[in-house]
Amino acid sequence: MPLNLLHVIQRYPPAWGGSEAYFARLSRWLVERGHSVEVWTTDANDLSAFWNSKASRLPAGESFDGQVSIRRFPIDYWPLRRYLLKGLSLLPMPALKGWVLPVNPISFGMRKEAKITQKKFDAVHASAFPYLFPCLCGLKLARRLGCPFILTPFVHIGPWNDPNNAIRRAYLAKPMVRLLRESDLIFAQTPSEVQAIQQMGVPAEKIRLQGLGVDTTEVTGGNRLQARSRWGAMEDQLVIGHLANLSREKGTLDLLEALRIALEKNPSLVPQVRLVLAGPSMLPNLEKDLKRQPVLTSVVSIVGPLSHVEKRDFFAGIDLFCMPSISDSFGLVYLEAMANGKRCLGYKAGGAGDVLQGTGGEAVEANLGVLSDALFGILTLQESYQQISEEAIERCQREFLWQPKLELVEHEIIELLRSRIRS
Repeated sequence: MPLNLLHVIQRYPPAWGGSEAYFARLSRWLVERGHSVEVWTTDANDLSAFWNSKASRLPAGESFDGQVSIRRFPIDYWPLRRYLLKGLSLLPMPALKGWVLPVNPISFGMRKEAKITQKKFDAVHASAFPYLFPCLCGLKLARRLGCPFILTPFVHIGPWNDPNNAIRRAYLAKPMVRLLRESDLIFAQTPSEVQAIQQMGVPAEKIRLQGLGVDTTEVTGGNRLQARSRWGAMEDQLVIGHLANLSREKGTLDLLEALRIALEKNPSLVPQVRLVLAGPSMLPNLEKDLKRQPVLTSVVSIVGPLSHVEKRDFFAGIDLFCMPSISDSFGLVYLEAMANGKRCLGYKAGGAGDVLQGTGGEAVEANLGVLSDALFGILTLQESYQQISEEAIERCQREFLWQPKLELVEHEIIELLRSRIRS
């Protein structure tokens, strides 16, 4: 049953992000399966382009990603935008609130196209929270066409030990819950996300537990010696890797502070460890702040964004992957580390808490002291962490291959359409 699908998402590669990369993979795979996929997105390259007109953007208009048709709509800006949207979001108008969230990438062109396009689609599939404007454009079009509206929200639920945390409140605010309830089908990534959505009054029969996957050919086979030489790491040192948008939310600051505490507890461990921070930095004062921490100065290497080859080398070169993030709906990067046989450490937060509780992972309470104690224990047992974990590799091959994850999406969409025909 060939499908004609519309995907609506806040950004699309080459813009870098987890939901963006997933939808690009899904779109390409569906086209390879004989379906037709069009993507509506914005011209934002950097996330900050959602609200900052000076941030990096991509050319607006039509283009192709292989056989996937891409339409990039320009984001609209105006003076005092943040204050106007904040004011509008406070009005007692539930239907308006999702459109005017200050974090939104607002594109009047996309909204207009949803109202006037003559194209027909079998289903509209939108993502991701908290960027509701594109999702609502997709919902508006789906209702106009009378086709199903499908949502992959990537709900972030924050630290498990604080069920009323700010991240959970933001991702399950009233406009998000309203959209969840109006969706015809929802794909969630982890059991904790499923539970959180159900607690918002969304019927269980609407929700499918999907989960993400990893393509081992994309992330394995790197050069360990070359990577460690680049970082100035000796072969007998324990190298801790951290790959993310370097930020407080992704756990960068907690990791640095926890490592500092662990090393100050036993300074003799300093020559035995190196921490490699990779990825674009959201922390403009990071290097300056590190210089004020003598115990970390000789230990930390900041290497910036990685190419595909450098990413493979990164995973080959590290011994432990640590990302104590509180803002991940799944944590795909943990799978990439495990596919290389590397053990992972992170917080019981978001979907990562589910992923890390299996073989190859260790999830600790979202607490700086607990994280520091875990790192201290690892540093004193570093030889065991420098060995490849065959169990982690086997788990990835058993639980986290892309093919069944993508087949589930295709199957559920087809079943939804067939059920509509039958009824």
